[in-house]
Amino acid sequence: MAGEQELLSTEIVNRGIESIGPDAGSMTFSVRVRRRLPDFLQSVKLKEQMWNKIWNITAFYDLATILAFFGVLVFTISVYFMSRPRSIYLLDFACYKPHDDLKVSKYQFIELARNSGKFDESSIEFQKKILHSSGIGDETYVPKAIMSAENCTTMKEGRAEASMVIFGALDELFEKTGIRPKDIGVLVVNCSIFNPTPSLSAMVINHYKMRGNILSFNLGGMGCSAGIIALDLARDMLQANPNNYAVVVSTEMVGYNWYPGKDRSMLLPNCFFRMGCSAVLLSNRRRDFSRAKYRLEHIVRTHKGADDRSFRSVYQEEDDQRCKGLRISKDLVEIGAEAIKTNITTLGPLVLPFSEQVHFFATLLKKYLFGGGSGTKSQSSKPYIPDYKLAFEHFCMHAASKMVLDELQRNLELSEKNMEPSRMTLERFGNISSSSIWYELAYLEANERVRRGDRIWQLAYGSGLQPRTRVLKAERLKLGWIFSLIRSPGFDASDRYDTDCSMTRTLLVEHRCEHDLGHTKVMASQAVDDSEYQSCIQKNFDNKQLVARDAIQQTIHDLQDLIKFINTIPQLKSLPKSNGELEKLKDCVAGLVGNITMARFRLTKMRHLNYASIPNVLSNSKQLKSAMNEAVSLQGQVCHIALEDVDRTITSMLSRKLLHVAVNVDDILYLVYQLKL
Repeated sequence: MAGEQELLSTEIVNRGIESIGPDAGSMTFSVRVRRRLPDFLQSVKLKEQMWNKIWNITAFYDLATILAFFGVLVFTISVYFMSRPRSIYLLDFACYKPHDDLKVSKYQFIELARNSGKFDESSIEFQKKILHSSGIGDETYVPKAIMSAENCTTMKEGRAEASMVIFGALDELFEKTGIRPKDIGVLVVNCSIFNPTPSLSAMVINHYKMRGNILSFNLGGMGCSAGIIALDLARDMLQANPNNYAVVVSTEMVGYNWYPGKDRSMLLPNCFFRMGCSAVLLSNRRRDFSRAKYRLEHIVRTHKGADDRSFRSVYQEEDDQRCKGLRISKDLVEIGAEAIKTNITTLGPLVLPFSEQVHFFATLLKKYLFGGGSGTKSQSSKPYIPDYKLAFEHFCMHAASKMVLDELQRNLELSEKNMEPSRMTLERFGNISSSSIWYELAYLEANERVRRGDRIWQLAYGSGLQPRTRVLKAERLKLGWIFSLIRSPGFDASDRYDTDCSMTRTLLVEHRCEHDLGHTKVMASQAVDDSEYQSCIQKNFDNKQLVARDAIQQTIHDLQDLIKFINTIPQLKSLPKSNGELEKLKDCVAGLVGNITMARFRLTKMRHLNYASIPNVLSNSKQLKSAMNEAVSLQGQVCHIALEDVDRTITSMLSRKLLHVAVNVDDILYLVYQLKL
């Protein structure tokens, strides 16, 4: 009862004097009983007292929990940052350019081989045939000892060649980076064939007097992909040894691997392999981030040695006359294609955008669900090739041979511009084994194509069979294009192998034209009727004509800039013997301007013509072709003008401007050729 009274409240209400009824004239009132309102003030006081009591009891335990939580959080973050792989930076690299005394053309190579007395006439003719279709140019380098009548495959000749190329590359690397040899903590040298005792890495340590606790490795027998393997090993060593520099040297000894016999499968390395060496400087120091040129992203290694055909595709042995050499299997390209397919399949998920991966997976699923029972070979059953151009800006494919590069370009659907570094390296230096991908990167830098954030795909394949892939990400630009042209070996402006109207360049242009023409025919073949067919052809022609006019306009602009540059060279005006050369230079450029202007005029006349009337116009276009050929000839004369007494920087700038003109002229020739097709 008492509890209920606490929950209820009463209220007396005065109702006044009753006017009627038995109680008329008397005072009346009523009593109301209702539920009592809670005492909010008392409730708040009770809750406050309760929380104070709880806090007083558990305050110590709550503080300990909070401190423990933050301690675990800090520890977890610290462990994550300390245990994650260190960023490995590529500070710089150097590629050795042999002396001009070792430079031989294809004709000189054959004559020296004939004069050496080691080959019969059939072997000479075979090598001549291989060289003609190899894609190798006339400025490659070989040791002269291999053409002598004496045996050149001696340890003495091998050490001499190794000292020349390795020390040459390392000297340039140390000079460019300012790093002392004693600062190097990891050294990896790879050379497939020549493996003396003491090793090549020991030879480097002895020559540069490196420190005693250096981690040195010498890799052999791994072929043209050994450079990527060596870089992977150096990366692992840097992951385990903080605050260190690593140097990777990649080379091959041509003389020691020279084959003097008659077996044609063993004569192939004689035709392709040439002198070369690269040296790469790596660092795991965080403070080197600002000076690093590239950062290592991914390295993917694939080995097909378990398969007997792959294992013996590149095999060192003796022939019937007990002459030692390297035997190249006739189905090497087929075996290599399968191995590379496995490698790039592994690489794809690491670099391809998500949309491309989804497309690839959907194609495989569609083929599995709907294409398995079909016995016919259709366009839909063709395997989908991911577009790796979406993942990379630049491609450095090992320059093994022209045939191998053609297969790579066809299977990966790469453009001529994508393959240009590989083709130009093959033409200029030949197959320089594991160092070729660095010469290709030097070509890209010399032509100012690498920008910050660009990703470079380096692909190499060696004996075993071992395809290897490396992905680099550009961190900064090279220090000025003049520095690139002067210091990039073999690819400075004085080397004009890629600007002259050579047979190789002509073949590349024709191949590119035929590829584009084939693409146009495929599009036209899918047209529904004749009008759509003509529209497709006409649209392609209009596009090419517009591009040609733009290329000509850009060429004229570059020529005008070139004339202004020539007039501002004080060194030329101050030289007593340079006045005639200066006038000759101006005359050549003026002639070039005239011919390019004529080309623009004739091309503009085609502006309002339809596709059906093209043959009539192009039948009278011999003057246009003549103007283009004369322009290229004049450009060649300009490039070969002797300016020995002028400062190297000035001549490099001049040659670079001429290089831009030459590239534009080449594009115009290509477009005119395509219009004629």
